[in-house]
Order: sequence, then C-alpha cells, then structure tokens
Amino acid sequence: MPRAAVLERQSGYRRIVSDVQRAVPELHVFDPMAALCDDQWCYAVRDQTVLYADENHLSREGSMLFADRFPF
Repeated sequence: MPRAAVLERQSGYRRIVSDVQRAVPELHVFDPMAALCDDQWCYAVRDQTVLYADENHLSREGSMLFADRFPF
C-alpha cells in the first residue's frame, strides 16, 4: 500500500497521539511505521512472511518483528 495512503488513513489517530504526547511529555509512543514501510510503500508481506492478520492487526509473525523493541 502506498505510504501516503497509510498516513492519510492514520491521520486522525496520529493527530490524537501527537496531542496527547504534547500534553503528557513522559508518554512513550512506539511507531511501527519505520519497520513496516519504506519511503514509498508499506508492506503486508515481507520475505514471504505475512505481517498482518487483518486490515489493522499484525499477525503473530508481524508482531515478532517488534518483540525485542519493548523493555519488558
């Protein structure tokens, strides 16, 4: 999917998160876009691995891309 389309689809959510982050500076926000997208495209499949279970939720394999990025 084009990255621009993803950003447009997520624009309302991203605006809310940005507002909350300004109000609560100690809030930590994890944005998976860097791992799922390049400069032009966001990928549902990478290295023959399906990253999404549906339109909005990562598959188990997609979630594993981020497992080591959380400090718990």
